[in-house]
This record gives sequence, C-alpha cells and structure tokens, in this order.
Amino acid sequence: MQRSDVVYFGAGPAGLPTDVLTTAAAALLNYQETGL
Repeated sequence: MQRSDVVYFGAGPAGLPTDVLTTAAAALLNYQETGL
C-alpha cells in the first residue's frame, strides 16, 4: 500500500509517519500472540 507523505502544520492531531504506521500494523496482526 502506498501513500504520499503529507506535511501538516496545523494545530491539533497530525498524521503519523509511514514507518510508525507500518510498525503498528504489523504489531496488531497478532497482538501478544493471542491471534487477535
């Protein structure tokens, strides 16, 4: 999956870097070996 990197200068929540999203997605595939 590809996404363009966006620079966000507004106040409030901003998008996470692609590396962080990739790591989080991989970790959620099998959360603490529970199969969930």
